[in-house]
Amino acid sequence: MRIALLSPYAEPVKGGISSYTRELVKAYREMGLDVLALSRLGGDGAPFESLGPSRMGFLVRTILRMLAWKPDLVHAHSHWYTLVPGIVASWLLPHSKLLFTFHTPSEPGRAGWKDSLFLWLVSRSDGVAFVSGEFMETTGLPRSVNQGVVWAAPETAIVARSGGAIGRRDSSIVFVGPLVWPRKVAGVLLLLEAFAQVSPSFPGWHVVIIGDGPRRVEVERRVRELRIEKSVLLKGFVQDVSPAFTSAGIYAHISLQEGLPISLLNAMAAGAPVLATAIGGMAEVVEHRVTGYLCAPDLESVASGLRTMLEDAALRSKVGAMARDRMRRDFVWLKVAERCVALVTKGSV
Repeated sequence: MRIALLSPYAEPVKGGISSYTRELVKAYREMGLDVLALSRLGGDGAPFESLGPSRMGFLVRTILRMLAWKPDLVHAHSHWYTLVPGIVASWLLPHSKLLFTFHTPSEPGRAGWKDSLFLWLVSRSDGVAFVSGEFMETTGLPRSVNQGVVWAAPETAIVARSGGAIGRRDSSIVFVGPLVWPRKVAGVLLLLEAFAQVSPSFPGWHVVIIGDGPRRVEVERRVRELRIEKSVLLKGFVQDVSPAFTSAGIYAHISLQEGLPISLLNAMAAGAPVLATAIGGMAEVVEHRVTGYLCAPDLESVASGLRTMLEDAALRSKVGAMARDRMRRDFVWLKVAERCVALVTKGSV
């Protein structure tokens, strides 16, 4: 089988989609499939080839490339300009099928004509994969559209680097993610407020935020307003985040908008005790007080969850070890790839 994988961006551009598609290309090839990996941004080295940077330029070049390459399956990710070339290929190449993966839910309240048109285009796919069940249920695709949930997996490099016994953890509360989307950054602000409430009882603990973006200024401003500058470190983008996962005392993914963040899966695979809001796929993957601690996306609940985790070292140790075992047993990229292909070849996952 020949698969053309179309991504909005690839490394060195950082983000969950670039990690996801890189790992998926490797898994497809591990299955013995022939893969053509194309991205709009990044992709200046293997396995991706960049055909951007403009959206329309990427769309046209990708259509021409696929008509010449003749894939059996086009796997498009996240955006309209990756989806449309797949639709054209499925029209003009009778044997070619189209799979589309949704990664991030839209902002609440968005229901304009552009979103309606996009959903109509998505419904032309032979299969649609969602990264969480909540995301699938709330998107509103007709039941006639072949769709299913395909959870991601932790990055293979993170799993390999944390392959030994779980080591000693420090007193850091770590968050990893881009500071771009308003409701995701709102979660970071919520984490900071909760930390400001409980930190007087837990001297020595500090917050580390890894990631950057246009909303970093909001985070910096809130740190100053809460007067916790000495206990918060904003590290920006970091090339290698694995040391943060393997040493974090707590990994706190507090967000108001998520599909299923790979950073959360990475933290769990590294044995980090996880505190997460019960949003999207996080509530489906984290089992409360077994493989992590779930809380509602409000200040009282986040502060209570953070206090519980800080007070109970035995709980932290237990959920970290259980999460690590589950990620390594059940969440691997070969299974992700097999489920993706099954959506368009068997109609189910």
